[in-house]
Amino acid sequence: MYTNLMDKSKIVKFFMERGAHVDKTVLDIIYNNDELFERLKSLDRKDLPHFITADFIAKLQERAMPLSEKELKLSSKDYLQYYIKRYDAIKQILINKPDLSNLVSVNKMSARMQKFSLIGIVTSVDYDTLTIEDTTGTARLSIDNGLSRTLTEDEVIGVVCEKTGNTHKAVKLIFPDTPVKKDVAKTKNDHLCFFISDIHMDSEKFNLEFYQKFLNWVNEQIPMTIFVLGNVSQEPSDIEKFIKDVSKHSIIFIGHDNLPEGTKGHRDPLVYETEGIKIFASEGNFLTPYINRWSMQHDEAVINLLKKRHLNPTDILNEDSFFLKTLPDILAFGNIGKPSATNYKGTTIIFSGNFTSEPVYRMINLGTRETFKIDFS
Repeated sequence: MYTNLMDKSKIVKFFMERGAHVDKTVLDIIYNNDELFERLKSLDRKDLPHFITADFIAKLQERAMPLSEKELKLSSKDYLQYYIKRYDAIKQILINKPDLSNLVSVNKMSARMQKFSLIGIVTSVDYDTLTIEDTTGTARLSIDNGLSRTLTEDEVIGVVCEKTGNTHKAVKLIFPDTPVKKDVAKTKNDHLCFFISDIHMDSEKFNLEFYQKFLNWVNEQIPMTIFVLGNVSQEPSDIEKFIKDVSKHSIIFIGHDNLPEGTKGHRDPLVYETEGIKIFASEGNFLTPYINRWSMQHDEAVINLLKKRHLNPTDILNEDSFFLKTLPDILAFGNIGKPSATNYKGTTIIFSGNFTSEPVYRMINLGTRETFKIDFS
């Protein structure tokens, strides 16, 4: 493997410079497969899709990639079932939207229809053309760029259509969206959660002064849960020091693959639940292609994904983690964009800072749902 020549971040950068993105699952495979990486590098830029998926890798190698024991068994039929399951689940949300009047399936469309609605999964979206599918067929619609700019492949949407000349045009898009929460979920007693990421103890830019201010603060707090959203250090000894430094608190590591022996880590993303409060916690790297594609701020991109009821529509292999059948109360991400905190219909969205230039983080009291900004600069 390219362990000594190219770390994962450089692989991600390599593809991003070519306008492509790899999700974490596929990244792990590329990282451990020299032949595959060389084959991808040999492709012309125009031959690389915007999202390098497992399906693309499978087609490239003309066989399924051994992504894991579970994914090894996935066939084209399995992938189809994943999409149908997603389509059916979101359709049940959309079907009750009042704007979707005269709802028909794709195979019931006809040239004579003037105004109708469809529910389908986006298979492609260009500047002025939208293609969607349902279980009966494929529809190709014209669309204004103002509507299409917030879409992505593989999301399920409702479309209000009107006949314009000899074509049917998408004039309004309906998203499953999230309802406004009538009651904000809280724990019975105070429960402090602190979200931290991107400490980068092994970096030349690591600011020891910031870190010492953090230690002074954190060890004055009552015992709390610390969510570590990636990037403490590539050195296990640094992570061991961090664990010792905050040992009075409970620590939840997310997305780390180099933890000291005996330290439990969690796959990225993690869905954590306590007393009815649901926390979605992630490094957040999967957000980057959506932010770039839509030319949005990081928090705007997350809100756009919440409206789709799916935080990563192009990742079919981690459906259970990203599909929002029930809505999280808190979404916490690592250092993607500037540190921030916002709220969307009762869901708190936070982004962490870093210990190289902007050490701004958030603490949330689950007993009151109050969010505190902690600045260690």
